[in-house]
Amino acid sequence: MCGISTIVHKLNQTINPDAIRAMNDKIVHRGPDGEGYFFGSNFAFGHRRLAILDLSQSANQPMHYGPNDRYTLIYNGELYNYIEIRNELTQKGYTFKSQSDTEVILASFDHWKHDCVKHFKGMWAFVIYNKHTNELFCSRDRFGIKPLYYTHTSGHFLMASEIKQFFAHDEFFPTLNKQIALNFIVNADLNTSRETFFEGVYELRGGQNLIYNLGNHEAKIETWYTLDHLHTKPEMTFETAKDTFRTLLVESVRMHFRSDVGVGTCLSGGLDSSVITSIAHKDVLTDNRQTMWTVSSCYHDKQYDEQHYIDQMTTQTGFKSEKIFPDFEELIEQGVLDKMIYHQDQPFGSLSHFSEYKVFETAAKNQLTVMLDGQGADEYLAGYWEFFIVHCKELLRTLRFKALFKEIKYRSLLNGVNVGFGWREFINVAIFNGIRVLVKKTLGYKTNISKCCINPNYHPLLDEKLSSEQHIKFKNILDLSKFELSVSSLPYQLHSEDRNAMLHAVESRLPFLDHELVEFALAIPDNFKMNGGIKKYILRQAFADYLPKEILNRHQKMGFVAPDELFARQYQHYFRTELNDAIENSKGLLNTKIIAHFDAFIEGKQHFDPLFFRILAFGRFLKIFRPTLKP
Repeated sequence: MCGISTIVHKLNQTINPDAIRAMNDKIVHRGPDGEGYFFGSNFAFGHRRLAILDLSQSANQPMHYGPNDRYTLIYNGELYNYIEIRNELTQKGYTFKSQSDTEVILASFDHWKHDCVKHFKGMWAFVIYNKHTNELFCSRDRFGIKPLYYTHTSGHFLMASEIKQFFAHDEFFPTLNKQIALNFIVNADLNTSRETFFEGVYELRGGQNLIYNLGNHEAKIETWYTLDHLHTKPEMTFETAKDTFRTLLVESVRMHFRSDVGVGTCLSGGLDSSVITSIAHKDVLTDNRQTMWTVSSCYHDKQYDEQHYIDQMTTQTGFKSEKIFPDFEELIEQGVLDKMIYHQDQPFGSLSHFSEYKVFETAAKNQLTVMLDGQGADEYLAGYWEFFIVHCKELLRTLRFKALFKEIKYRSLLNGVNVGFGWREFINVAIFNGIRVLVKKTLGYKTNISKCCINPNYHPLLDEKLSSEQHIKFKNILDLSKFELSVSSLPYQLHSEDRNAMLHAVESRLPFLDHELVEFALAIPDNFKMNGGIKKYILRQAFADYLPKEILNRHQKMGFVAPDELFARQYQHYFRTELNDAIENSKGLLNTKIIAHFDAFIEGKQHFDPLFFRILAFGRFLKIFRPTLKP
């Protein structure tokens, strides 16, 4: 895993070496093992290396390939099928000087040109200079696991792994993107489009290529991968689906273990991370289990703690277990909150990110440079609550009343409530919630306190399509899954995970996001994913013989959790001060109503609202990056 920097001069002048070095120095944390540069006639590359595969200098970047160094590459990521591609290209006459996946990318580009990315399994963001065509070919992996940003200044085109790198360029002047900021505050939206918190700074989205012509300085973006073509295959039997799913996931975990440095797993005690850990135990590390570590975030408050399940996995696998207990005093007293926001290049909506931060910090201290994590499964295996509502609405719409009664009955039993309550909840959310929102809008009522806390003249900037109520309007699990994978859920999680891991020079790998596995799972019938009120049904059935029964039968999800409400009460003076500062520094975006709501929460008159932390984090973001706020 690495970091990359690119500067192109639009007037075709050479690049000042100090300029590209300044950008590269901003991301030393992404690549502490080395740096390299390449200077073309009107552009420059910078690279920071975190050595994972082929630790020798022969794998350093920028890397050149072909006759007269026809191609030059800077690359951040991993190709998990690089061995298979290298063998295929060797049979076609290609030779290799290193054992790295970097050289495989270059040979693949030479052979398949732009279509090379369709042959890759992995995560990447890279830029290839093609001397023959005088172009930069830039690409991002299918789901956007690895980041790539770009912006235009008055005289330059810049690309980077992290937005903070642009701050090192003397032509970059940060301006707040008010629409992105307001949608974060009101709807908790993050990373739902190519736009960022800074005007004119864009991310190349997952599954996109950018081709930049160094002659006429035209840039075009092409989408090379989407999920749009996928549809359900109703003829599939459950047994066939279960066996295929199991085979694909086991093979994905096996490939994700390819590394020349220490590997561990992030173990929450939940289903997804436990499945990955159990596959490592049964199918990957059968002869070398004592070298394997798991790292877990735990809490002394049992309401937020999963140690019971973590300990079960440790007992079953024999892996070494490292537990960390996040201390929220660090956030304030040691400046960790500001450090996290700086590395994220944006505010975030919950202290769960601190739990994630501590896991990767602990991994780094134990020399675990590669960590496997369970991100992605919830989005295509119906792991979230909204999938249940959408599934039941689909059963109602298609008049499958028997199946609907079954889902609500068993879901209620799993949640420990009576069936009548389950029906009331479904009807309330699926039917009446939309009516209530419509009536309130018609009558001029504010639908939530989040919207009340921003000044009315900015309400037109809000994107209602991304509000939480919109998720339940999808017709089926498949359509909602596509949306969450590409827009509303996964991109934000990938952004957070990449920054929290890389600020500790740790590479995070996500076996559930093997594209063949994702595509297969999206195509299976809905009742293979949600059955009898059970979420991720096929995952549980496929690995029933891998997991302790308590974990297999768990139906309450935690993941990376944190007691936000307890933190707000314990540090209420800090919270109130930060909320006031955020209002003042927002230059009219926010009003003082948030203070009254926070005081009502402290006095026990109102429930805790995640809005409190979002505004606090936004205020800190303004202090750290100091963007211009245009009227």
